[in-house]
Amino acid sequence: MKNNELLYEDIANIMVGEGKSDYEIYLKTKELLSLQTTYPELCNPDELHFQLVHQAEELFFKSLNHSLLEINKYILEKNTNRILSNFSRAHKAQKNLLTTIELLYPMSPREYQDIRLKLGNGSGQDSPGFKSFLKIAPYLWRSFKSLYLNDNIDNLHKIYNTEYKQCDAFIIAESFLELDDLYNKFLYFHMKLIGRSIGLQAHSMKGNVVTNLTNRIARSLFPELWDIRSKMTSEWGSQYGIVRDSLSENSSVN
Repeated sequence: MKNNELLYEDIANIMVGEGKSDYEIYLKTKELLSLQTTYPELCNPDELHFQLVHQAEELFFKSLNHSLLEINKYILEKNTNRILSNFSRAHKAQKNLLTTIELLYPMSPREYQDIRLKLGNGSGQDSPGFKSFLKIAPYLWRSFKSLYLNDNIDNLHKIYNTEYKQCDAFIIAESFLELDDLYNKFLYFHMKLIGRSIGLQAHSMKGNVVTNLTNRIARSLFPELWDIRSKMTSEWGSQYGIVRDSLSENSSVN
């Protein structure tokens, strides 16, 4: 090291560690930190961030999916407090997924092209964590409908409108809505990252046009929770009028 220059080689051993302390042994840090491409083999510095972000996403999905399995267990037991505490953790895992993606925003399109050459035809849709999430979520909703709605979706209208009183079923349903909303935001963040990297008119490495991915963003895991809002608004509109008079006497509706 000279003139205060600090190179990777100067601190490589510290960054990996010896793996001998209790901290390192329990967390398997030596193995964990060896899962990325070595510094000399990186095509550019952004490749390390690219790998770390996607590896971190898998870990957050693992946390998320673990919480969802716990939620399903507690739904079957009708243990509302445990359901809500695990939903809170699940939502935090989802929010961490969103902020983790932002680490790649400074990556330039040119530097991503170098990384892209090493990816084969890989796609985020092949993520084990993401696929597990899509597999687990419907089970939770079926359990909720069975235990809290008595397998009658009309009861959703009761807890949201005609018998509304912020009961356990309503609070849990809103937690499902938050899960769905954060899922859609995750898809949106990923599509925007793709747009920033290769453009929205480009083809993915599986041959799909990026703009075709926008259709997936609108998909809901629990569409009944969005439909009930439209139904309620339609009912209120039929009572009070869909088009309302302006509060200003001088205003007119076009």
